[in-house]
Amino acid sequence: MSNSDDRPIPPLRWYTSAFEQLQNEHPLPQPQSVREKTAFRFEKENIEAALLLKLARYISSLHAGQLLLAQGFLQELSTLQRTLDEIHEDILFLGMPFFGFSKTEDHQRYLQNFWANEPEFREFSGHQRNRWSIPRKTVRRYLSQVNPERATDHSAIAVSAYLSRLYSGYLHAAAPQLLELYDPKRRSFRLTGYPESSLLKDHRHDFDNQFFRGVLCVSFVARILSADQLAAEA
Repeated sequence: MSNSDDRPIPPLRWYTSAFEQLQNEHPLPQPQSVREKTAFRFEKENIEAALLLKLARYISSLHAGQLLLAQGFLQELSTLQRTLDEIHEDILFLGMPFFGFSKTEDHQRYLQNFWANEPEFREFSGHQRNRWSIPRKTVRRYLSQVNPERATDHSAIAVSAYLSRLYSGYLHAAAPQLLELYDPKRRSFRLTGYPESSLLKDHRHDFDNQFFRGVLCVSFVARILSADQLAAEA
């Protein structure tokens, strides 16, 4: 994979191959009975298994993002990038205790809710509650203190929050972002992809960053799962 800036980015097959190596280092999901149906679950619902699943979704999303970019679906690509940003933060948040940083009650609550099965409709309708998720600001605050001094890096929090706000406009379909669908040459909105958009180059350049962060995610999870050779390669 390459781009106009000639920044070296690994091909998608590298990420797929890396994940295959990691899943071979970890017990695979096993069939279990869930509400009288067979579903696949990990026997040990721990951080290592959670990290493997998060990385699987990250790499799957890189593949999906490439397809969206190639067809000019920039709105949908930016929505996906919001997801990628949060997965990247989650991977770091969950894994940092393996490197000497504190494991908090938020980590435990995160895992409990991460592994929880969805309720049946009757159960949900009687007591309607959304799946709990740790506040994003809590994750960012924790990651901002991942440094030798354990001091809060407020600039890091601001950058993450600002990017999240920008992508939020695509996720929730805000007007300034939606107006990027308008093609002034055709005097119409592009509903089936807009590969001629003047913003395509910026979006491609922005999406490249997800591949760089993906390398960091692979390296991070590889170290935790003791896949030392892959970590060194990354």
